[in-house]
Amino acid sequence: MCTFLLAGCGTSTTASTGNAAQYSCDQASIGRCTLYGAPTALNSAQLMILQNNCATSQPPSTLANGDTCPTANRVGFCTLTTTGATTSATLNYYSPVNTANSAAALCADLGGNWTATP
Repeated sequence: MCTFLLAGCGTSTTASTGNAAQYSCDQASIGRCTLYGAPTALNSAQLMILQNNCATSQPPSTLANGDTCPTANRVGFCTLTTTGATTSATLNYYSPVNTANSAAALCADLGGNWTATP
């Protein structure tokens, strides 16, 4: 799994913080939807990087504007933080493909912060 964070100055986010700019990459077949957030709108070059990242991920997907990650069947989310990143990434994981335990392990492997859905 590859998640790309753009260099620059920014903040981290979870699905509930509501950044000024949000983009989603839904990979339903593997039970994951990545929400990218940025404190300001991205320029065309930055947006192209996210679009390419989503299109070349496995399985390929299409980047959508806004938070289009579903809440139904979400077992939790993994917040990735990178110092000096322009965008943040929150990986939402869904059943039946993932369990809370398997998704938490994936998150730990990525060095993220896991939050289980109650």
